[in-house]
Amino acid sequence: TKARGRPPVTRFDAVYRPARKETTITGGLANGDMILNEALGMAGVIGDFRFDLDADDMRAEASLDRLRLSQHLGAGQTLAMIAPVLASGEVVLEENEAAFSYVLTTPEGYRLGRGTGVHHMKDASGETLLTLEKLTFSPGGLQPNKISPALKGIVTDADGAMDGTVRFAWGGTELQSGADLAFNEISFAGPTQAVTRTNGVSGSVQLT
Repeated sequence: TKARGRPPVTRFDAVYRPARKETTITGGLANGDMILNEALGMAGVIGDFRFDLDADDMRAEASLDRLRLSQHLGAGQTLAMIAPVLASGEVVLEENEAAFSYVLTTPEGYRLGRGTGVHHMKDASGETLLTLEKLTFSPGGLQPNKISPALKGIVTDADGAMDGTVRFAWGGTELQSGADLAFNEISFAGPTQAVTRTNGVSGSVQLT
């Protein structure tokens, strides 16, 4: 696992119990701006953590009130497929494996859904599954391009609903993704100048 950038400000208290060979560290995290494995941007964290170490085992857990996540664009990339989101949740690290759960919202405050995942520290691989709760689009409210900037100028002034699941898997510097999406009575402007509006679209889409 590789990270670069400005780490969050960390405050902590530590207690060492020599008779039992135990160490406990508790503290908090604030701000920061880092890139993880050249794929994921992480900034503006607010949260608390606890770290326990004894002669046989190590365990760490953290509770995040806020973390801004964004797709890091590499060389030659100009358009993010996923818009920045805000995350809150929990993570537990045991035996070089971090299990996490989270809730995602847009920076404007629209709730997107919740997910779970795992990250393997030794080989920097992992995966997560995000379940999109029933997202309701409305002009002036949540819009598809707030989820994926790639849809800007293609799907606008949308109304209707969408739900589904989104999967991400990573290893090294590679990020793979897929999605199963279901649309219910989606209407939107376009998608071309020749078609001023498309109305009442329902169905499913699988992205790989």
